[in-house]
Amino acid sequence: VTVPAAAPLGKQTVALTDSGSLAGSGSFTVTQPTISLSPTSSTMGNDVTITGAGWVPSTSVTVTMNSGGVAVGTAVEKTDGSGNLTVIMEVPSTAGVGLAVASFTATDGTAVGNTALARTLTIAAPKITLSAASAVVGDSVSLDATGFLPSSGMSALTIGGADVKEGVVTSDTEGKLTTSFVVPGLSGAQLVSITIGGTTITTSLTVTAAPEVPAAPETTETVFEAEIAAESLVRVWYYSNADQEWSFFDPAFIAAEANTYNSASSGDIVWINITADTTFQDKSLTAGWNLIALD
Repeated sequence: VTVPAAAPLGKQTVALTDSGSLAGSGSFTVTQPTISLSPTSSTMGNDVTITGAGWVPSTSVTVTMNSGGVAVGTAVEKTDGSGNLTVIMEVPSTAGVGLAVASFTATDGTAVGNTALARTLTIAAPKITLSAASAVVGDSVSLDATGFLPSSGMSALTIGGADVKEGVVTSDTEGKLTTSFVVPGLSGAQLVSITIGGTTITTSLTVTAAPEVPAAPETTETVFEAEIAAESLVRVWYYSNADQEWSFFDPAFIAAEANTYNSASSGDIVWINITADTTFQDKSLTAGWNLIALD
């Protein structure tokens, strides 16, 4: 006896009566075949495994993936002797850029047309992740994009409206993309925007100015090179507040390496003794002792 399509699910009774007065009955359970998805959330270009159970053994089952009411993928698989099946389907680019929900339905080719309850697959929305939440002007920042259309070109990449796109970059077969950009001369919170396959996603990046690099100290001999050459420099005294010590530079002691003030930095306040009026670092000095700050 073939279970008819109109048979309700659940426990059912079968009754037999012969031509005489004998009658008998028994019961069985009418089940509905099932399918399940793994994973239940994915992105375009990834595979989804559909597992079925409770189907008519050795029967072809058609699995259909639907998105927005339109079939975007179909696979046909034959059940084994126990009524089980396994189908692997790729989520196509026609499934639509998420956040979207696709449904999977399955039906067999029997006369009664068994159909499983539909299962849904969540297609993750596109997103971008930066390698850092903040960066300094001139830093290189990496960007990872997921959930976009597979094999699609990146048409725009901006930060604070400034174009930082370099070269030709294309998402892979799973809609993923990795690129990087150099932070331009901006400051504060800035929007980073990327467009792939016509879909635009933004995130934020805090930009700070590049720290000023202090000028490297020069040798005292180089700083006072002109005064030494003119034989007008007698001696330079420098007092270090950090060390609470005096140091000096005297041209007469260069060869003997007896000087203690050998490295001069911008901002040093020094006493300089010269024998003639001169101009030093745009400062007018008079013969004798002068108190100045080095540029």
